[in-house]
Amino acid sequence: MIRALAILTAVLAVIAGPAVASANPRYASPTNQGTGDCMSEANSCDLRTAILNAGSGDDVYVRADLGDYSPGSGMSTPSGGPIHIHGLHGRPRILFNNGGLGLQAGTADNLYLENTNGGATAFALRRNTSGDRIVARAGGYGNACGMDTAKLTNSVCWAGSAAPAGVDAEGSNTLRNDTVIGGTTAAMLFYAWECENSCPETDTDTLVNVIARSGSGAPDISACAADGTAIAQVNVSHSNYATATSAASGCIAAMGHVTSDGTNQTAAPLFANAGSGNFHQKPGSPTIDKGIKVPANGTNDFEGDPRSLGVGTDIGADEARSPSITITRPAEGAHYKLGQSVTANFKCLDRDGPADIALCKGTVASGLPVDTASAGRRSFTVQARDKAGFKTAKTVHYTVDTAETTPPVVTGLPGDQRCVPQGLKLRISVHPTRLKQALVFLDGKQIARSTTPKFQITVKASQLKPGRHTVMIERDYKSGTKRRSTFSFSSCKGGGRSPHIRTQGTPDRGSCTANAFKMILTITGAVPSSVTVKLDGKSLPKPGKTQFTLTINVPALARGVHHVTITAADKFNNGSVDVTDFVRC
Repeated sequence: MIRALAILTAVLAVIAGPAVASANPRYASPTNQGTGDCMSEANSCDLRTAILNAGSGDDVYVRADLGDYSPGSGMSTPSGGPIHIHGLHGRPRILFNNGGLGLQAGTADNLYLENTNGGATAFALRRNTSGDRIVARAGGYGNACGMDTAKLTNSVCWAGSAAPAGVDAEGSNTLRNDTVIGGTTAAMLFYAWECENSCPETDTDTLVNVIARSGSGAPDISACAADGTAIAQVNVSHSNYATATSAASGCIAAMGHVTSDGTNQTAAPLFANAGSGNFHQKPGSPTIDKGIKVPANGTNDFEGDPRSLGVGTDIGADEARSPSITITRPAEGAHYKLGQSVTANFKCLDRDGPADIALCKGTVASGLPVDTASAGRRSFTVQARDKAGFKTAKTVHYTVDTAETTPPVVTGLPGDQRCVPQGLKLRISVHPTRLKQALVFLDGKQIARSTTPKFQITVKASQLKPGRHTVMIERDYKSGTKRRSTFSFSSCKGGGRSPHIRTQGTPDRGSCTANAFKMILTITGAVPSSVTVKLDGKSLPKPGKTQFTLTINVPALARGVHHVTITAADKFNNGSVDVTDFVRC
C-alpha cells in the first residue's frame, strides 16, 4: 500500500531540507556536465541534486539525450513547495534499485520510472500532485504507481509479476487515459481508511478512458473499505476492464463500490506486445475511438501524439496512430503540360521509425514519372501500412493541360503589370500542331493575323492612348477548337516608368513545401512608401523600403495554394504588381 512509501518520502524530505522559495529552471543529466551547477543544459547536474535542491516553483528538466539514469535508491521532491519535473529531448529513463520517485508537491511529465527490484513503488503521487505522460514499471514486488488524492493522465503503470497492484491508491483520485497492467491483488487497488481525510471517511475515485487488466486472475479493479465506516467509491466511465470486486481479503465488502455508468467495455484490448511493455494498440482493438473526448483528457497521449486522431478518443494511454504520408510531387492543385516530365516524390513516416513501415506505395514509385501522357484531371494516391497493421492513404489531384489549351508565349509585354512608356514590339508563339490561324486584337480591334505559330507584331505609340489596354490572342485549330488568351497593360503617366519587382527564394513551381521560406525582394524605381505586401489578400506591415526580406511562416498556413502580392509605384503613380503563388503541403 502507498502508506509504506509515505515513510520513505518523508525521510528523504527531511534529508533534503526546507525548500527555498524560487522559480528557476534546473537541468539534470546522468552525470554532471560542465560546471554541474544545474542552471543550464550545458552545466546540468545529477538528478538527485537537481531535484532535492529545487526551490518552490522551480522547473526541473531531465535530459533524455545522454543515456539512462541510475540514481540507486529512491528520492522524494522537497515538501516545502511545488516543483515541476519534465522530460527533455525525449523521455528519460530513470532506473532505481529498490526505490522510486515520490512527488510531494507539484507535477511530473514525460518520464520513464522503473524500480528494478525490491518492494518500493516506482512512482508515488502525494496529495494534490499530478503526473502526465509517465511510464512507471515495477520490476520487483513493489507497485508501479501509488496515489494519495492525486491525478494521473495519459500514463502507463506496469506492475511486475510479483507486485500487488499497477495502481495502489488511497484518498480521492482521478485517472484519465491511463493503461494499468499487472497486479497479483488487482490491477487497480483503491483503499479507504477511516478518518484518513475526514470522519466519516468517503473516498471517491474517478476513472475515465482507463484500461485496467491484472493479467493474473486477480480482479482488474478493487474498491477496498479497509476499516470502520470508511466508504471506497470507484466511479468508472468509458473504460476497459473485465472484473471488479469490493470483497478482497481484509476489505468490508458492503462499504466498497465499483460503479459503471454503462459506457465501459469488457473485451480484452489488443496490444502490440504487452509482454515486452509495448502497449501500443493493434488494429481492431475495442479501445480505439471508444473513449470520451473532453479537454480534461489533455492534448497528447503518453508518447506526445495528439490525443484524438480518429473519430473519438481512444481508451488507455496510447492514441492509435497510422503512418503519415507527405506528397511533394505531384502537388495538390498543380498544373503540368502535356508530356511534361514530372517525377513523383513522396515519403511515409511512422512514430516508431522507418523500420516500422511495412508498405509505402504510390500510383508509381517515388522517383518515377507520373502520368502526363493525356490531358485532364489526374489523381495520385499513396498507401502506407505499419507492421502493426495500421494503414492510411492520401490522394492529391493535378491537371494535365492539353497542348491546344496551353497559353501562348508572349514576350515584349511589360512584366509585373507595369506600364508601357512607348510602343510595343511583341513576339508571339502559339502551339503549332494543326494551327489554322492566330488573330491578335488590341482593345477589340484586330491588328494582326498569322498562319505560322511564331510571329512578331509592332504596336506604335500613336496607337496607345493614355490608360489601360487589352491584347487578346485567338488561336483557331483545324480540330475546330478556339482558344483565347487576354493580356492587359497601361500606358505610363507623366513620362515615368513602372518599378521593376524582383523576387528570389520562392519554392519551385510544381512542388509543395511545409517549411518556412524567405523571399528576397529588390524593387527598382519605386517610392519606398508605396510598397505593399499581402498574403492571401491580407495586408502585412509595410516594409517602408525597396530592398527587404519577407519570411513566410508556411507551417501556420492551411494546406493548398497561397498567394503573395507585392505592389509598388513610382512618383507618377505608375504601378507594378507581382504575384507569387506557392503550395502548402
